[in-house]
Amino acid sequence: MAENTDDHQQVLQMTAKMQQYHLESVEITKEFDHLLTTTDQFKVSLDKDFEFKLQDKSFKIHQTVSRSSNSKKKNAPKIWYVETVCPGSPHLVHESFSANFRKKWDANFSSAPRIEIDNAFPNIYIQHTSAKGGGLISPRDFLDLVSERKIENKETGYQSIQTTSKSISHLEVPKQKGFVRANVVIGGLRFETLSNKEIEEMELPKLMVAVNEESNVDEDSKENTKECQWTRIQYLLQWDLGGWLPKKLINSVMADSNSALINELRNFVIEKRLGLC
Repeated sequence: MAENTDDHQQVLQMTAKMQQYHLESVEITKEFDHLLTTTDQFKVSLDKDFEFKLQDKSFKIHQTVSRSSNSKKKNAPKIWYVETVCPGSPHLVHESFSANFRKKWDANFSSAPRIEIDNAFPNIYIQHTSAKGGGLISPRDFLDLVSERKIENKETGYQSIQTTSKSISHLEVPKQKGFVRANVVIGGLRFETLSNKEIEEMELPKLMVAVNEESNVDEDSKENTKECQWTRIQYLLQWDLGGWLPKKLINSVMADSNSALINELRNFVIEKRLGLC
């Protein structure tokens, strides 16, 4: 009861606008958590093994992309879901998806400045993301309310990092000339440490990385290494790209584009963050 009272007092101390953002972030987080419990009912679009050879160890990483039309709103865009694994800690993989690193591996990414809402709540902010166009696709931008949190898996005891988002409007960021404003109904990423049992079941190897993961392994200082963690990546996205492109055409490329995005993230972590190849 004390915890609920503390939460109530915290909300009362917020500004009216902050209260609105806080409540919206709570709702979108609940929706994301719920959707993750239903992904086994999604229809599989891609189901693939990617082969790797790192530190003289050959292995496969499984990746699935699935979709669902089960949305609260009629005629809403499909919900897309990607699940796979990646070497590295949840913190490292999550950080590699952030704007500072993403521009190094995502060719379509342009920028994503933050608008801080309240210094007392740094885990809730607005992000204005710009994406490059190409071919028939005009440049897009997204204005999203983003919420980050750490959660603990009660079964394994491991912590995971989760980011959820939804599009909002904001007077300080009107629509830009030359960009189509896309709409994210719900978006989210969860990065969770794999248990030893899961690593064995997936037949993933023991890889050695620098004690400080952000430093590549030095061949002359193997004593300063540790066994690499493995992270489960769960990526969920429901969006309307806007513009004139037919939904049928967009849906036809979503499975490949979502899969490619997570592949690029994993390759960047392997090559540039962990120095495994």
